[in-house]
Amino acid sequence: MISLTEIFSQPLEYDPAIETVKSSFSLRVVYINPNYVVSFKENPELMERSKREVLVDGLKPNVGYTQVTLSSSGQGPITFNVLGTLEQIAEKFEGAGL
Repeated sequence: MISLTEIFSQPLEYDPAIETVKSSFSLRVVYINPNYVVSFKENPELMERSKREVLVDGLKPNVGYTQVTLSSSGQGPITFNVLGTLEQIAEKFEGAGL
C-alpha cells in the first residue's frame, strides 16, 4: 500500500455575490493499492485555484497536485486528488512495480 495525502473539498454554502458555492479544502491520508492504479496526471484546476487563494492553511504555495485514478470492480473508476507533483507521485509508485 502506498500512503498519499488527499486534498478534498467540502461545500459550505451558496454565495449569491459570486454566484457559486463556497467550499473549503481539507487533507487526509489515503492508502492506495498500487495494483489498482489506472493512471495519474497533474491537476491543473487545483494548481490554478491555489494561485488565486489559500486552499489549506499552512500548505506551501508551490505544492503540486496530482489526480490518481483507480479501477474499481463493479463500479466506474475512483479518482483522488493528492498532494505532490506528478514526478513525486510517480517515484512513490516506482518501488511498487508500476
